[in-house]
Amino acid sequence: MPDFQSPIRANGVSVLAPFRAPGTYTLLPQGLGIARREDGTGDFHLGIVRPENPIIPPSPEGMLDFRLQPTFPVEEGLAIVRARCPGAMVEQAVFRSGFVQITPIGEF
Repeated sequence: MPDFQSPIRANGVSVLAPFRAPGTYTLLPQGLGIARREDGTGDFHLGIVRPENPIIPPSPEGMLDFRLQPTFPVEEGLAIVRARCPGAMVEQAVFRSGFVQITPIGEF
């Protein structure tokens, strides 16, 4: 288990030490990005439905479908923990669930 009470922070990188025992440090992500498909393209799709006549049903609508992937600064995190404890190892934090709120910026 990581120690959530005393994160190690340096140069925008956050690492959690193991709780009360030697072990692997947990590297927190620095950001989120669009996940990649097997072919290397972004896993992002915007579908827009516009009827022939927008005055009669169905109303125009859209669908946004994408996957997110955390961005981990592995080399920087490893350097931070090894400066404190030579030979230490880091692992990326694992997220099992969550949510994203999308808010438009500017006028809508």
